[in-house]
Amino acid sequence: MIFATPTAADRFAPQLPVDKIKAEHMNCFNGTASEGDYITCAQQFLNIQAYSEMRNVLKLLLDRFPDSIDGWNALGVLEHQCENFEAAVTALKKSIKLEPKNDKAKNNLKSSQLSLANALRESRDFEAAIKIYQEISDNDPSDIYILHNIATISHMQLSQFEAAIKTLKKVIQQQPAEPHAWLSLANCYMDMHDSENMARLEHKSKKYKIAHDAVATLQAVLQFQVDPDFKMSQIDDLPLIQDETFKAFQANNIFREFVEKLSNFKQNNLAAYKREEELPPCNFMGDSHVLSAAHLPLNIGGTTYRATPYLHGGKLFNLVQPCRYRSKHLLETWASKLDKDAPLIINYGEIDCRAEGGYLSHFEKNPDTDQDAFMREHIQAYMKLVKDVCPQKEIYIASTPPLSPTNAEEHANLIPVIELFNRILKEEAGKAGLGYINLYDTLVTEKGAGEEGAHIDRIHLAPLAYQKAVEKSTS
Repeated sequence: MIFATPTAADRFAPQLPVDKIKAEHMNCFNGTASEGDYITCAQQFLNIQAYSEMRNVLKLLLDRFPDSIDGWNALGVLEHQCENFEAAVTALKKSIKLEPKNDKAKNNLKSSQLSLANALRESRDFEAAIKIYQEISDNDPSDIYILHNIATISHMQLSQFEAAIKTLKKVIQQQPAEPHAWLSLANCYMDMHDSENMARLEHKSKKYKIAHDAVATLQAVLQFQVDPDFKMSQIDDLPLIQDETFKAFQANNIFREFVEKLSNFKQNNLAAYKREEELPPCNFMGDSHVLSAAHLPLNIGGTTYRATPYLHGGKLFNLVQPCRYRSKHLLETWASKLDKDAPLIINYGEIDCRAEGGYLSHFEKNPDTDQDAFMREHIQAYMKLVKDVCPQKEIYIASTPPLSPTNAEEHANLIPVIELFNRILKEEAGKAGLGYINLYDTLVTEKGAGEEGAHIDRIHLAPLAYQKAVEKSTS
């Protein structure tokens, strides 16, 4: 007999109460039952979610029949139902060891391992999670969902870019048209500033429209960073991704429009970017806001520099976590490579101050939170990280900019969150001996929105607004 998790039909079928099940299976409690009798009794208890009684029956079963294949499988199912995933995995592996061809136990094992890996990932134990995902993949190499999980953790949480690239290539090899794998691979190359492999990837993806549109967008974002003479017209056939099936590509669409607007702005305002002499770099690192200043001349303390962006993306919240998130790794990696004598401007926090998934959401769910203390803990960790990993002599922390007029009207409750964040950021930057770029007070109006012309889209500052705030903050 093969033990199974109850189906919906099992649950809604007429069920015996616990006492009647016990009465019908008295032989399970007086030591005279067969192995199959124990399994039948346990299954009936499972159907009515009588987990304590089921556990007692399985203990009696395994005491009498320690090599019961179905008994260990049943115990694995029980532990899984009780969300004891590690215990479930242990029990199911015993069942499979007793009968390696036990496909039911193998399926149950995969389900429990996946739940365990997901729980470990949720608790930010990424090393342990990826180990379990890898074990699942070793048993079922064709499961691209598991491979993609491995690649995502390798890239985003553990900063193991080469490992992520290797895994994503396996996904594409198995399912060449899978657009998410192409997008993730392009993100790896963008983080590494690997223009050569990005160009190869863009060429290879041309057979698959949505994948190609996504890769070409990130290629444009990368080229915009590394090439001061980049024109959007260099990227042919780059439409927005309209397919509702791929909502995960919304950020790609925002990037696509943002870079196009920046490129067009530059072409229409070439005089604002040109200088006869070669300018030394002022390096910008952080989220997408660093692109607003890309390649502009900036006067900082009487010296004119050329703004050079290094896009990392991500939240400040992730940046300060103990695990090695990609944004932390990239901050440390690029800071160590860049000129120590060149000014460094670091821009994180705007994503944390958005309407969804940031501080506002946390405060609404936890109204008793000491907002100042909660933010300050993260910002202090941010300042410490910058001091620890950035060897530059002149470092500035950029504030969160004001909302665009449209966003300020729609999300007025965000304005006090942004203002509190910026106040603490300014205080803690000063305590850490770091400079402060005041993108907010320089550009905000009495209504809490950016002044007219300060934004190039609903989120990002226009280049000249960013230039104005930097120069005013450092004069």
